[in-house]
Amino acid sequence: MKKFLSKLCVFVLVGAMLVGVGAMVGCGNSAQYKIGILLYNFTDVQGQQIQSYAEYLEENFDVSFTYVSVGQDDDSHIQGLESCINQGCNAVFSGYNTAIDKCVEMCESAGVYYGLLLADTATSSISETALESKYFLGGVKQFSGDPSIAGEQFAEVLNNTEYTKIAGISFPPFAFIDGNTLWNAMVDGLDEGKVICDANQEEMLIPFGYKGDYYYFMFTSDACNATVVQMFSDYPDIEVVVGMGSGMDYVLPALRSNGHGNVKMISLGYTEDVEGYLADGTLLAAGNNNHVECMASLFARAYDAMASEGSAWYSDRVAIGDENYLYGGSDGAADYVILTDVQDVKDYKAYVIGDKANGPITADELKQCMLSFNENATWADLTELTTRSLSDITALRAN
Repeated sequence: MKKFLSKLCVFVLVGAMLVGVGAMVGCGNSAQYKIGILLYNFTDVQGQQIQSYAEYLEENFDVSFTYVSVGQDDDSHIQGLESCINQGCNAVFSGYNTAIDKCVEMCESAGVYYGLLLADTATSSISETALESKYFLGGVKQFSGDPSIAGEQFAEVLNNTEYTKIAGISFPPFAFIDGNTLWNAMVDGLDEGKVICDANQEEMLIPFGYKGDYYYFMFTSDACNATVVQMFSDYPDIEVVVGMGSGMDYVLPALRSNGHGNVKMISLGYTEDVEGYLADGTLLAAGNNNHVECMASLFARAYDAMASEGSAWYSDRVAIGDENYLYGGSDGAADYVILTDVQDVKDYKAYVIGDKANGPITADELKQCMLSFNENATWADLTELTTRSLSDITALRAN
């Protein structure tokens, strides 16, 4: 029997890969509910943390998870969703706002709940029909719903340095709308004497709020490298680069490979190198999503929906169809962790990406904010729980 189950798992995995989707399938799990997660990969910090917290949830709830890696195009994403539906998932979490209307339509037909794990409806293209579907769980706002807070923090960091010549680089404005809000708040908060090395790009004020003043590139390391070359051709004396689009993965390597290792950097993104770069002064600040909080926010909604067949609804949550629901009211929120020194990184490692039983949100804490376990739970309580800052978490766990 064990050999048969093993062969069955292999067969299912190979079948998924043949349609262009890589899946890790949990065989033999008798949990009542199954949730699929769609990501580009599960090997980086983001994917590892999402899977790690999912495994923790499996230990504490009647649920199992299956993981499907998808490509960046619509067809690959839809194939990944089909894989989850065919595997009997009751809900699917996507890391992206790809083809939302089609995905919600597919899930509605299959009686499967669908939510955005790392995206929100306010910055996504979604129809009113999909948004108001019983089977759409909503998304998760990053930066606790207000990216300008991180921008103000970065301005404070820069104001406390001697550096004056600052340039920005990111993914395209339409691909990272929160980045525009963050950048504009940072620029507004800079002291007199700080100079932005203007990219002089075409403005995209409506609807993105992009003023044309930071450089952007199209998602690849080669494109990033070419953009960095252009930046320093325009402004050879740049002192600080604010890398909002995968700063650690793309921007920092491009700076170093082009002979700009002495340039300081503020980075969105996290790798194991962050601690060392903060220690030697290369990085002035870094940051990363709190993926545990993203998972907790969407999981609470999904579990309650599955357990109640879609009828559970927080008494203080905006109703479907309400004007405020149409403009971001369907989304939960999660904090964005800003790291400015080595101690921040140590706390982050210990209490955010470390042991989930002593991490940002324990199972018992989450249950208190879920209607399945506490009929008095509120949307405000859940939001407060999933927007804990690093200092909040450290104060709770460091004892």
